Amino acid sequence: MNDLGNPSQDGSINASVSASNRTCITCAVILAAGLAAIVLLVIGLGILFGPRLLSEYYMRSGISFEEQGDADLAIRQFDRAIKLNPKSETAYFHRSLAYNYLGDFEQALSDVNQAIRLSPDYLDAYFQRGYIYLEIGDYRRSIPEFNKVIDLDPSLPGGYNNRCWAYYNIGEYERALPDCETAVELGPDDAIILDSRARVYQALGLTDKAIDDFRRIIELGQDSDLSDYAAEQLEQLESLEGTSP
Repeated sequence: MNDLGNPSQDGSINASVSASNRTCITCAVILAAGLAAIVLLVIGLGILFGPRLLSEYYMRSGISFEEQGDADLAIRQFDRAIKLNPKSETAYFHRSLAYNYLGDFEQALSDVNQAIRLSPDYLDAYFQRGYIYLEIGDYRRSIPEFNKVIDLDPSLPGGYNNRCWAYYNIGEYERALPDCETAVELGPDDAIILDSRARVYQALGLTDKAIDDFRRIIELGQDSDLSDYAAEQLEQLESLEGTSP
């Protein structure tokens, strides 16, 4: 007998499909109800505790997206946070980071400027503004930012290193060197800092010292690009030393 003609089998198939459809509909209803509950909870928190708490929620959500590398979603959350609390310097600062990640330096500068207006001693914001200037090649304008960073926290090696890098890029090697030296004292095992000093040594003709730093960068192995560059420079410098009288 043809199994497809069996009435009991037809009935079982139809029943199974109907049950499956009902299950899918039930899941959709539960999901929609869950999402609605979350929305109501967020709105309720905003009503109960005011816009500042809701702004904090959006900001933390934005920071989470930022840490995951999703700058677009992070910006949307920071937009919401700022709309609820226009005086949140932290939200402006983090939105600046997100715009910087996307390469929108104009908007990144606008946001970090606002963060500093709201909080004139915001160390991270000055560091960020200086870093943006380095990114766009405006080295001279970055120097006052790192001056401020160093004033606010003289123990931070990054302030000295970035000011060193700015001086190096405008050809002021003698002014760069003391900053590089201080940065290395504060962060002796940081390959980026050692790279800055090695390049300044190289520019000043202090070949032996440059070689030592490039060797140390390779030993640390913290960054493949820096290690490759150090290896190239080391080969050239050692070759030059070998041909010296």
